Amino acid sequence: MSRDAPSILLQRGLFAAAVLVPLLAFAAASWHNRIEVVREAEETIIRTGAVLHEHARKVFETHDLVLGQIDEHIRGLSWDEISSPETSAYLARLNEPLEQAVSIWITDADGIARAGSRPFQPGASAADRDYFRAQRERDAGLFVGTVFKGRVTGISSFAVSRRRTTADGRFDGIIHVSVSPEYFAGFFAQASPPIDHAAVLIRADGEILAREPRREENPPLGPDSPLLREIAREPEGGHFVARSTIDGVERHYAYRKVEDFPLYVGFGVDTDAVLSRWRRNVLVYGLVAGLASLVLLGTSWLALRGFRSERAAHLALRREAEQRAEAEERLRQAQKMDALGQITGGVAHDFNNLLQALSGCLALIDRRAKLPEIRPLIEAGQQAIDRGAKLVQQMMAFSRRQALRPEPIDVRDRVLAMSQLLDRVLRADIPLETEFGPGLWTVEVDPTQFELALINLAVNARDAMPEGGTLAIGAANATLGPGDPSGLTGDFVRLWVSDTGCGMPPEVAARAFDPFFTTKPVGEGTGLGLSQVHGLAHQSGGTAWIESTPGAGTTVVLLLRRSLAPVGAADGAVAPVAAVRRDGRRILMVEDDPVVASTVGAALAEAGYEVARVSTADDALPLLASRARIDLLFSDVVMPGKRSGIDLAMEARRLRPELPVILTTGYSEKVARADGFPVLAKPYRIDDLIRALDAALAVPAVSEEPGRPG
Repeated sequence: MSRDAPSILLQRGLFAAAVLVPLLAFAAASWHNRIEVVREAEETIIRTGAVLHEHARKVFETHDLVLGQIDEHIRGLSWDEISSPETSAYLARLNEPLEQAVSIWITDADGIARAGSRPFQPGASAADRDYFRAQRERDAGLFVGTVFKGRVTGISSFAVSRRRTTADGRFDGIIHVSVSPEYFAGFFAQASPPIDHAAVLIRADGEILAREPRREENPPLGPDSPLLREIAREPEGGHFVARSTIDGVERHYAYRKVEDFPLYVGFGVDTDAVLSRWRRNVLVYGLVAGLASLVLLGTSWLALRGFRSERAAHLALRREAEQRAEAEERLRQAQKMDALGQITGGVAHDFNNLLQALSGCLALIDRRAKLPEIRPLIEAGQQAIDRGAKLVQQMMAFSRRQALRPEPIDVRDRVLAMSQLLDRVLRADIPLETEFGPGLWTVEVDPTQFELALINLAVNARDAMPEGGTLAIGAANATLGPGDPSGLTGDFVRLWVSDTGCGMPPEVAARAFDPFFTTKPVGEGTGLGLSQVHGLAHQSGGTAWIESTPGAGTTVVLLLRRSLAPVGAADGAVAPVAAVRRDGRRILMVEDDPVVASTVGAALAEAGYEVARVSTADDALPLLASRARIDLLFSDVVMPGKRSGIDLAMEARRLRPELPVILTTGYSEKVARADGFPVLAKPYRIDDLIRALDAALAVPAVSEEPGRPG
């Protein structure tokens, strides 16, 4: 062997390494990147499908609520009464805030439209529509029909119908909402990532209700279509790769069943679009491999440095992509919760007005009948209204429209009063145990938020014990001195909720209170339960923490600051006032809901007041600016028109500085109280309203014309 043989071998080895090493690295990186690109694309598809599914579920639940509300509204009415313009106006008011609804209709047993949210010709028939025929043949529950072009509106839509039945079980027509496929297509376009995709809303039998991208015609899917085959195999949801029978494009799909409805939401991304990023990366990798070969032919150290730089750049790109994906997911969660909050707040507002009207009617019946035998029935009805008001407060707290109302409570009594509710939240294999220390101090918290926090903790504990276990709730007094690890000093009540579930690892427990952080599968948790618990503790002057060991259960501890006020001494209690002469006192009442205005106005008139009723602030301002005698202004805060009740109160203060003003609302009271106006929370009892009016009029009101000296 010559002297140069080792050098030649080394040179050949370097040449071989310069070619083979970059080639192997190129092939490995390309294959690995393909797997990563496909995995990230599938996660994006599943997340987007979950967002579309949640939106569809809420829309159809809203339709179910609207149909139930209409059915309740017309129950007991004759067809002549249903055919009145008032019923159509009522449907139009319901239709107005529903962006997804084209129109709402009430149809008799012959399929003839009797009332609708849009103008229509008498005799318009829906007898040949599938949503009518299905309900006529049997009670189909909430039936979703196929897409059709409306005879009245001329707009493509599909109907969600509910059967009406007489007392003896005969078919008595239907109520239906015509839903816009364009609304769903528009939402699909907004919620989908900026990549070639297809989103679809279909019935279980393959009828396409909405699709994006839009097509002039959407023939139903046949039983041999990949999506229906996957639905037959996995009815609740899944993901797969297949070629579309509609446009022939291969896509990665995810689909989910809309709970309680025979509907599915599907979302797919074109395979070419998924792999286009990988192809770009392959091109980059090829260039890098070629450069690496040239560099290796020159010097090995330069190749090593290039490899390290490339690897560092690749890791930085991955970190940036992960951070961007996490930010996008939080934004989607926030948008979803905001949409749910708006729907919930709207329903709660309408329910508040219904409760107010019922409360006023009960008060009038009680005052006029004065029969001892109906008194228990009236009290039972008022208790039901109070329970409904509590439910509305919880709904508005969810929608972020309810102000906190802290009041002194007894923790032991409050927890024991919730025991039956907590038992319903838990399963039969999870018993509830309680333990309370002696002489438990009073704390000052919002009772509704306190109960919601316990329910959130109970739900989390239940989910952590799939095989059963024990949930323990306890409380004891605690006095903290300087240097306590919590950073607090003073007297507190220590409340704890413990389970015997799977526990949490330290890294999960450290983030458990973060908003939107959840370990539950996509679509099964908002990540807001524990953050609400943490917020309640801090707003109450305390704190909260988690003690958990994997496999040994979890304990959530809340420190609630002691209150020296006795239980029942909540702020805002109406103090007794001296008797006030009501005869001749004139109340200007501003209320947009005609039923509430009618019942409350009648009750005030019966109590001796003279009542002038208007429906908006714009109607009330001319009266305030005139020389009309007004002794007190009583106004709703939220009403149609350019001005709110607060704007009206401010203008009344300017026009008539001595005029007493009382506002009422079911929304947050903080804004109104910030301007110094007393607020009566809806739904209120008539007796509470009269006491508030008497208190405001106890000081003689100046009711002279504006501009005159008082």
